[in-house]
This record gives sequence, C-alpha cells and structure tokens, in this order.
Amino acid sequence: FVLVLKHWSAFVREVRLIPIRLFMYIFFGLLFVSVLAYFFLPLYVLYSLLGVGLFLLLLVFLHLVEKSCMIVAKPINQLIEGDWLLDNVIIRGKTICAVSVHGLSKDDIIKLKKSSVKTVVIKEGIPFVPSFFLAYIVTVFFPSLILTVFSFLNVLL
Repeated sequence: FVLVLKHWSAFVREVRLIPIRLFMYIFFGLLFVSVLAYFFLPLYVLYSLLGVGLFLLLLVFLHLVEKSCMIVAKPINQLIEGDWLLDNVIIRGKTICAVSVHGLSKDDIIKLKKSSVKTVVIKEGIPFVPSFFLAYIVTVFFPSLILTVFSFLNVLL
C-alpha cells in the first residue's frame, strides 16, 4: 500500500485503463455465489468461494501496482548489476541487450553505455518477497512440518 500512496497518480491512470466490466464481473460473481451458497451450500463452501473471489481482486490489485509503481525508466549511468530489463534493447535491428532472469550483468551495462541508448525501462522489485511469502504459506498451512524438520535436525545433531 505504501507503493500505491507513493505513486498515486500513476496508479489511478492504470486503474482507469482497466475496463469497469472486469470489476463488475468479479463483484456480481461474488454476490451471486454468496447468495447461492447461503441458501444451498454449506458455510465452508461459501467461505472458500469468497476467498477465491477476494484472491482474484488481490491479483488485479497486484497487477496494477506492478504496472504503475514498479516499472521505471532509468538513465544508463544509474544502472546497477542485477537490474531487470522490461524489454530487449534493440538498435537498428540488432539486439544490444536481451531480457534475462538474472538481470543485467556488468558486460550488459558496458554494452549499453557504449551504445547510443540514453535510458532503458527497468522493472524494479522488492527483494526476498517470494521467500517470505513461501515461508508464511508453509507456516500457516503446514505448522507440523516445521516442528518435524526441527525435531529431525535435533535427533541428527
């Protein structure tokens, strides 16, 4: 939420680009499923379906945050090793620097500095978020797994 507040105008621009029908489909789908589940399905099914609907809304929100807050144009002299390119850098039909999962290398930055490119579009990220998320999921859904691993390690040591 801090990123959204920091880049509020860009976030609002991205929200306006999304068709209002998408939000209406999700909202009315959740409403329909809630009414149907209230009268015909057990309560745990209702909570499950509402959770899926809220998860879809969260995905839309995260996509908007990614597009509006985490994609920036950076001058070549501010690039550091590991920055992620959004698109390949192509000059006169020749690829100067290709998108890589590992980000820019020192050689890529040198090639970009030698070329006539002044800025490139970089996708920023927040380090370690996937690791923390995975650890949270394992802790919430498999709490005994962690205890088992630690007890196993205790036996070995």
